[in-house]
Amino acid sequence: MLKELVSVMASFLDGKKLAEELTTMYKELRASGFSEEVATEMVREFYKKKLEMAHPLIRLCACSLSP
Repeated sequence: MLKELVSVMASFLDGKKLAEELTTMYKELRASGFSEEVATEMVREFYKKKLEMAHPLIRLCACSLSP
C-alpha cells in the first residue's frame, strides 16, 4: 500500500505532467471561447486547488513512513 501511495503522490506532483495538464487546460479553454483573463484565472484556481489537495497526501505519506 505504501508503494501505491508514493506512486500516486509522485504522479500527482510531477512537474512535467502538471505543466502539460495546465497548458492543455488553458488551450482548451481558449479554444472554447473563454477570454485570456478568464482562462488564466480558471487555470490558476485549478492549480491552486490541486496543490491544496497535495498537502494531505504529503502528510499521509510522511505518517506512513514514520516508525
